[in-house]
Amino acid sequence: MTALFEVVPKGQAIPNVPNAPESKAGDDAQPEDRQVRADDMLLVKVRYKRPGAIEADAAREVTGTLSRSSRAVPFADADADLQWSIATAAFAELLKQSPYAVPDQLEALRDIFAAQTARDIERAEFLDLFDAAVSLLAEQP
Repeated sequence: MTALFEVVPKGQAIPNVPNAPESKAGDDAQPEDRQVRADDMLLVKVRYKRPGAIEADAAREVTGTLSRSSRAVPFADADADLQWSIATAAFAELLKQSPYAVPDQLEALRDIFAAQTARDIERAEFLDLFDAAVSLLAEQP
């Protein structure tokens, strides 16, 4: 499973996307609940069980932080796996006709997928599926 989040720093405007669901803000963490250091922008915790685990097996937890001083990396400089994840998520938004989808980015998405076909057979097959889906999308009214 891959989860992608858009982080909007406090004080900055949340993007206004027509027809998108209303944004919801969570409650501020109480000082005694905070596990984020003063220089962190966010803390992410993921709890999981290994494949094949049973209910009685203990869950594992990993955490990671992002400091306020971290610089955003331009998409072109991101590693191939992150580019792939973002592109597949963007394509999924197009397929489900999400208000967050950007239909005029199909060519850019195809370029990202095509650039990675040599990595493994699944990515090469995905490009074929992408092309077929784009053809079907073009036939829709």
